[in-house]
Amino acid sequence: MTSGLWNISAPAWSPDSKQLSFISKQVEDEELDADLLYFTDIYSVRLGERDLFKVTDSSLAISQFSYSPDGQQLILIASDREYGSGSHNSLYAVPVHRGIPRPIAPQVDMQLGNAALGDMKSAGASPSPISDAHHPERGVYVLGTHNGDVDVYRIQDNGECKSVTGDGEKDVYQYTLTPDGSSLVIAALTAEHPGELYRVDIDSGEMFRLTRRNDEFMAELAVNVPVRVEFKSSDGWPLQGWLATPAIRDSNGKLPLILQIHGGPHAMYTGTYSHEMQTLVAQGYAVLWINPRGSMGYGQEFARACRGDFAGGDYRDLMEAVDYALATYDFLDASRLGVAGGSYGGVMTNWIVAHTHRFKAAVTQRCISNWLSMYGTSDIGISYVEGVIGGNPAENAEFLWSRSPLAHAHHIETPLLIMHGEQDYRTPIAQAEELYTTLKRYGKKTKLIRYPGSNHSLLKSGKPSLRIDSFEQVNAWFNQYLGNEEGEQ
Repeated sequence: MTSGLWNISAPAWSPDSKQLSFISKQVEDEELDADLLYFTDIYSVRLGERDLFKVTDSSLAISQFSYSPDGQQLILIASDREYGSGSHNSLYAVPVHRGIPRPIAPQVDMQLGNAALGDMKSAGASPSPISDAHHPERGVYVLGTHNGDVDVYRIQDNGECKSVTGDGEKDVYQYTLTPDGSSLVIAALTAEHPGELYRVDIDSGEMFRLTRRNDEFMAELAVNVPVRVEFKSSDGWPLQGWLATPAIRDSNGKLPLILQIHGGPHAMYTGTYSHEMQTLVAQGYAVLWINPRGSMGYGQEFARACRGDFAGGDYRDLMEAVDYALATYDFLDASRLGVAGGSYGGVMTNWIVAHTHRFKAAVTQRCISNWLSMYGTSDIGISYVEGVIGGNPAENAEFLWSRSPLAHAHHIETPLLIMHGEQDYRTPIAQAEELYTTLKRYGKKTKLIRYPGSNHSLLKSGKPSLRIDSFEQVNAWFNQYLGNEEGEQ
């Protein structure tokens, strides 16, 4: 039905099945560099015809869309990219034949879609939004990332926005309406369970569990449900995180603490079931994870707050989270601290151990060590380095080098385990190799593990045998340097 030197995604038929629409970026001006243009558009083709027509006006980066029940509008989830990758997705409507997208409920200060990170999701996020043809007055149903949870929200044209799936620790990643519109069926993680299916009554919000696929396996395990941790940063930002602790403590009653740092930076941790976190807790560690500034889920200003300030406020948030936990929970051992993270969390881990010696062991995964080389080798190098860090090698080389952990790696005293996939194009493996080489040159305690056939998603959706190996490697590293004096860890 289509052909051309461009890609398409998310094709959808109109309600009368006479028109197919899809998302595509098509740059007609050969003088323009498509990699520097971040918009995407909706194109349509009528059944039996070959000519495409462009519906939107190249003003938005559209990620998802659907037809309205009457077939007269397209409902878009899109970003205006005002703050680059730190910009919220919002809801828009545009006539099916052409037009300028109109904001729906622009006052809703929430990231639409699922921006939560987790290693127990059985699929990606559902296409969104969803409309009810029988009850169009109810508006549209969308996923919303907010305050440490992902729920289904109903947004109406008058601006009203309401959670349909209620409160509680939850990460909804798939959802659909029943044919009569009375219920949602969702796939969700909860604090105690990996992904299962639930039915949610639209009117009452009651949630009924439909599947129990993991119950037999989970009955053999001790799941350590985390508690929410909330405090204010030194400059007034409200911060949220979670602390998980094992039921059994060592002989002195103190627990070593591991700080986990998420990637993105514009993603979000939740308090739902994570095999990665549970595995560490099962080794006898308290595990702390928080959403520092730059995370989604806490409003647009919070999401953009780390841009151009790498190793500034985000670094302080993480250090203050550790300080808060140690001051609040007297069973944590300040002399046995570990830190770990992946992607942006990996570069933050590298930066942290290069600027403080308070951590006794560290693990950096799919990391960044050098913003100068990252710029020209990553699949998002230009937009990421210019947008998040704030410069490019031609004009800001000194600044980028000063913010590169590699420039400070000779100060690292913390034993550092480096883990990386060999087919990672987001943070190429050279980032790990540069760091490892420098650490070895200065006689530091380090180890590099390369995972063949693995990309940036190794720990979330990679080959199971390699994911198991990564858990075992992390456990062994922390046990070696954080174990108690009797070696019981």
